Amino acid sequence: MSLLDRPDGELVRSLRYFASLLEEVRTESFPASYWQHLEFNLRRCERIAEVRRAEAAKGACPDLAQADPPRVVRRPSSATGEARKVTG
Repeated sequence: MSLLDRPDGELVRSLRYFASLLEEVRTESFPASYWQHLEFNLRRCERIAEVRRAEAAKGACPDLAQADPPRVVRRPSSATGEARKVTG
């Protein structure tokens, strides 16, 4: 995920980077719910990566309509004194 969030970030060049983490996992006891949570998040990260790769392959452009959605302003109605929605 760090490479997805920071494409210019430094790459992990060796599995030695993970040695202490792997040792901790090997020696500790984790409940099944932890592994289910981890699997769920890994699958989510994979989906995000797939979407980003597909968008990059299509030369995706941002949707400018989403960048500046219409604003809703609430103004009191002159006749009833109640608020009403005004878009614009």
